[in-house]
Amino acid sequence: MLKLIFFLFLSLVDSFSNYNIPNKYFSNKIPSKDLIRITPSQASSYSKKWLEEMIFDITKNNKYDFKLEKLPQKLFELNNAHIVMNINQLEDYINNHRSINDIYLAWMPLSRKKTKSVLFIVVGEIDTLNKIFLVKQLVQSPNWDPLEICSNELRNALVNYTGNLDSCHIDLSYLYEHDLRYKLSWATWNLELDDD
Repeated sequence: MLKLIFFLFLSLVDSFSNYNIPNKYFSNKIPSKDLIRITPSQASSYSKKWLEEMIFDITKNNKYDFKLEKLPQKLFELNNAHIVMNINQLEDYINNHRSINDIYLAWMPLSRKKTKSVLFIVVGEIDTLNKIFLVKQLVQSPNWDPLEICSNELRNALVNYTGNLDSCHIDLSYLYEHDLRYKLSWATWNLELDDD
């Protein structure tokens, strides 16, 4: 009986210790293994699910002052308005790009809780003539938190993934031109200075 009480006590302490602690994610030793190739319809499903979650949060947080006609405005007033814009751009891209050279990836590193969830959708295109993997867009999950895993781990996974393709190298210039956040995070802030 004493062992049972002790076990219950430990279980209770463990459940409280995990309460409100952010989920931590870990990159695979082979970073490209965190990237899963998905279909355009799967990419669309993930992004629509994220949009539904954001709409649910808005309606939940504004249940006393909510009118349906204010929903689009409230979506763009969010701190994560860039996610809504990226989801819209993704849907446009999917509708216009269905060739064999288009690649859709889900970035799913393993969490501390031993689960995987999609943190980013990556949209790319392979230029077979020039042997380039051109990254066109990243769509972040509204549930992703940079304190849980840095987006640089995604960049490392993409570089590693490119090594497994027939293309010779990765090209992030299109992404950098169209999404300043990644240019600042991946290209500008991470410059290594020469010690000349």
